[in-house]
Amino acid sequence: MRGERFNFASQDVDKIAILIMRTADGTHTGILHRKNGTLFRLGLAWHERLESTPASGRDPCVIPELEPEEINDITGMCRLIETLWSESGHAGIPYSFRCDPTTHFSDTGDLILGEGLGLTCSTFVIKVFEKAKVSLLNFTDWPPRASDDERHRQLLELMRKTRVPADHIAKVEGELPCIRFRPEETAAAGMADSIPVNFTTAEQAGRWILEILTPNNGHVRI
Repeated sequence: MRGERFNFASQDVDKIAILIMRTADGTHTGILHRKNGTLFRLGLAWHERLESTPASGRDPCVIPELEPEEINDITGMCRLIETLWSESGHAGIPYSFRCDPTTHFSDTGDLILGEGLGLTCSTFVIKVFEKAKVSLLNFTDWPPRASDDERHRQLLELMRKTRVPADHIAKVEGELPCIRFRPEETAAAGMADSIPVNFTTAEQAGRWILEILTPNNGHVRI
């Protein structure tokens, strides 16, 4: 893993990066991309809440090493999604934990749910990259984790408190338990020499990212 690809601030991002930040009670990821020279942050902030705002230049991120055509495809898809989902009357992207293989973005930026119910901030990034034929994570060896079950319970409670429709919450809860791809693990894939990244590598690098994002915490090279 290439630790030098992690940046504490996004001011030096040329075209694209994977946002990774600590929040009040967890972590969040998204995509940083340039549009008409301005760096934007794009991601799923919550149920039917697509975030598309100019980046501050202080966003922690990982700058992956991609081919020029891959960068063009990802940034182009970001612009399509931003335009489509910001249109008045267009349905928002639903929030759901399970990463269904049939869920994908179309050529027009539409989210095709397939057999899935929605996305998380992490699977949003995964699916956008997948549209450009860039697979960040190797899903085959991803194990269930008790701490992820607890996180899902916390998020379900937050969905209830923020008045996400009860029928949607019931469907999401019905898919549990399920595998969770943590935001820091998705971002960590951008530090790899080759992708997709397996669980052991992503989990280790994700913990490294969390450590260096923790104030006054020493860290080692990775």
